[in-house]
Amino acid sequence: MVIWRNYLVSRRDWLQRVFVSGLAASTAFGLGSLISLNDGEVAAILAVITLRISIQASLYEAFSQFLGTLMGVAVAFLGIKLIGSSIVLILLLVMASFFFAKVMGLGDDGGINIAITAIIVSAPGQHTSSALTRLGGTLIGVLTALLFSYWAHPTSPLKRTAILCDNLTSELKREFKYLSLAVSEGSSPEKYGEILARARKLSDSTLKIREQGEEAIRYARWSPLASTSDAGLVFNRYVALEHMTVQLRNLARTLFDYELGKHSISPIIQNLLSENFLRVSNTFKLKEKKARLTTIPRLHEKELAPLQDSIELLLALIDQISNKKEIIMVAGITQSLERIEESFKIDIPAVSMIETPELSKNPVKNFIDNFKVKYGSTEE
Repeated sequence: MVIWRNYLVSRRDWLQRVFVSGLAASTAFGLGSLISLNDGEVAAILAVITLRISIQASLYEAFSQFLGTLMGVAVAFLGIKLIGSSIVLILLLVMASFFFAKVMGLGDDGGINIAITAIIVSAPGQHTSSALTRLGGTLIGVLTALLFSYWAHPTSPLKRTAILCDNLTSELKREFKYLSLAVSEGSSPEKYGEILARARKLSDSTLKIREQGEEAIRYARWSPLASTSDAGLVFNRYVALEHMTVQLRNLARTLFDYELGKHSISPIIQNLLSENFLRVSNTFKLKEKKARLTTIPRLHEKELAPLQDSIELLLALIDQISNKKEIIMVAGITQSLERIEESFKIDIPAVSMIETPELSKNPVKNFIDNFKVKYGSTEE
């Protein structure tokens, strides 16, 4: 019983989304079946497609789906009027669908949506009836999804970004501890290769955090439940972690290449490298503890002092190394460690002074954002 309870609790967010998705689809199907000219199956499918983990994301998807359906109907009627029903019509409809989706910034999924609608409406029979059914089903589906998206996930985009940053912090803490042990034991290239492979995987995971961080910023522009300044700081926290993830990958690659070349490391440097990596891991642990109390954990200078002193000691010993290969290796590692130490402070120039590029060039998302900022902004 305890095992099942722990299993359900650990997957609460996922189970909640599964239940809400099923409830939204069944509700859309019921409404679509009851209302004349509306297709229950279309409504249910659109509800599942549109439902996302937040109202913000669901609204973008809803607008894209309905716009795609409208364009599909328009393309179908225009094609029927100019060409009539034929194989050539289907060819041109599909090509035109992807062209208009590209122009509107709806992506490949939008092109598929337009093409499906155009093909359904252009099929032999009552074109007007098919168009109304598709439009009605789409409208019911997306509206139902928007309603249920409020309960799709128990947290806001800003909180979800902070949770993803917390998870990455824990992973980095663990990997730097592994790196410290590997150096102290004089590991083989295979061991560093394993750490390098995991570091690459962590680098890939930062893309998901960026996407969520961008949504948090958009969400904070109009929602009274989120601060724009907090959203910006949480995004900066992601940027700092992304910088440190890159440095972990660089460190693992440097040690992998060095060991692969069968170069030796002097005992004193070996101990210092291991100590530095362990101090980085402990600093991540300290930030991990603070993250339990706030979404924007900060470290004071005195808390970073042990790591700074350890790096300075390593830097001072470079002049005493006689092996040229070892000098280059230690200098590269020291530079990466300095970047990591700086990145523990999210207000450093490399993070805070460089403006975030335009979050999206998608005209659909930009239209929705501008509309909400104009008519519902809570900008501070």
